Order: sequence, then structure tokens, then C-alpha cells
Amino acid sequence: MLFDYFFTVFNTKRLGQQDEISACRLFESILLQMPGQVDNYISPALDIIRVKLEDEEEYRKPGYKIFLLEVIINAIYYNPVATLQYLEHHNFLMKFLHMWFGEAEKFLRVHDKTLSILAIMKIVQLPPEHIPPSLQTQEALQYLMKAMLTFFKSLPE
Repeated sequence: MLFDYFFTVFNTKRLGQQDEISACRLFESILLQMPGQVDNYISPALDIIRVKLEDEEEYRKPGYKIFLLEVIINAIYYNPVATLQYLEHHNFLMKFLHMWFGEAEKFLRVHDKTLSILAIMKIVQLPPEHIPPSLQTQEALQYLMKAMLTFFKSLPE
């Protein structure tokens, strides 16, 4: 199956970051094209990406970090409740948000910016009982809105 490629690439030491970028792109395509059909693969994929993002030595190549972040952004768009619960459970939610919004100016493609806006909208549209405690503050909501505005302002006219 297609997910075998994703997991094989990230678990094989002989392959490099360009291969992992290709795997991230494939993962994005699967999530966007198969809504509601691949829930079982979200957590294992997030495990891999979280570990990569926690190790700053892993993403020194320009652009590589963006593709890693986009796996999580796509997962939020695909299933915001499960993804946010995963990130909160692993104490990675706020760190991820800081990474994501801190790299906003490096999201160069219109697709990247639009996906970011849609993912943030998915978060703020959640019923309160599905929003993780770390995002239930006024400051967190303002942070999300500020980030969304940043992505909106960076879209071409």
C-alpha cells in the first residue's frame, strides 16, 4: 500500500531527506484524496514526524522542515480532533504551533499558505469539548488568529 512507502522511507537509513520529502508529499496527497479512509495511519506517521521535528539536526536542509510541518498540518486538516489530541498527549502541540507559525514566511507556495489557513480554520471551528486545554485560552485563540492573518496577508493579490 502507499503508506508502506512512507514508513519505509523514514525507517530506512540509506535514504536521504529528498526521499523523505517525496514521502511527505505522498502522505499529503493521500490525506487530501482519501478523507476519512486512513485514520489508522495518522498516529504512526505523526510519531515519525514528531521525532524528526524534535531533533533540530534532522532538518537543517532548507525546505525540509516545511515538508515535515506540512505532514502535521495536513493531518490537522484531515482530522483535527485526532491530530490535536495526539499532539497534546505528546506535549508537542504548543511546540508544533510555534514551529509552524515561526516558519510562516518560508511557506512560499499558495497551496502551503491556503492549507495553513484551512487547518487553522478547522481548529477554531471545533466544538469547545474537542479543543485541547492548551488552546482554550484567549491568548491561544489570538495566537491562532494572528497566524491566520499572517498567512492571508502573504497570499498573492
